Amino acid sequence: MGMTKIKWISHAGFQITTGTGKVIFIDPWFENPLAAMKLDDVKQAALVLVIHDHLD
Repeated sequence: MGMTKIKWISHAGFQITTGTGKVIFIDPWFENPLAAMKLDDVKQAALVLVIHDHLD
C-alpha cells in the first residue's frame, strides 16, 4: 500500500488518490481557467463528492 496523495484542482476542488490507487474528487471544477487539470485528464474516479451546488 502506498501513500495517499492530495492534489489541488481549482478553487475548492481536490483530487485524492488513496494508497490503494482509488481516486476521489471533491468539488471538481474543471472549467475553471486556472484549474490544474481538465476533465479530459480524468482517467478514473471511484467517488465524486459535490459539497455545494452553486456555480463557482
